[in-house]
Amino acid sequence: DGRPAYTARRMDGGVARREPEGAVLDYLPRLTPKAYSAVVAWLCCVYLLLLATPPTTPPDRLDMYNSLMESARSDPAFNEAEARLARLLRERDAHKVLFYRWREPYKDLVAGKQSEIDELLPEYTALARERERLRSAARKSVGLWSEIGVGEVREQFWRSWQEGKDFAKRMTFW
Repeated sequence: DGRPAYTARRMDGGVARREPEGAVLDYLPRLTPKAYSAVVAWLCCVYLLLLATPPTTPPDRLDMYNSLMESARSDPAFNEAEARLARLLRERDAHKVLFYRWREPYKDLVAGKQSEIDELLPEYTALARERERLRSAARKSVGLWSEIGVGEVREQFWRSWQEGKDFAKRMTFW
């Protein structure tokens, strides 16, 4: 290594060798070519995620995106099914009192609402699948590297980051 070792006499007359204490960087792992490539790729991704400006979206694709997203947003059948499902879930949950399974009027009320929910769920799932198909087509029309695509990825990243911080905060309270 090129650094001198320190020697000291032990009480029994022997010689004890002690290597010099190195810098903090001596304790870090050495960068292999594979690790160096991974670090460079990670830095490029961070740059693309946080700092790079995406290319502008052509107006015709932007119009297509807006029209598809509007049709997904304003589907009256889906909105009605979603409102009906939310109402049924609220009503079912209102009847779920303590030990409702052993209390006769609540047990029947919850079972009745659950059967209504079970009847509505396939219709709601099909409408939700269609809505997501429209949203997916809208996102495909502009592409991942458009202003909209990069904005959604950044928004999702920061939302996940915040959820992670909130989770860590909750777990440190206990």
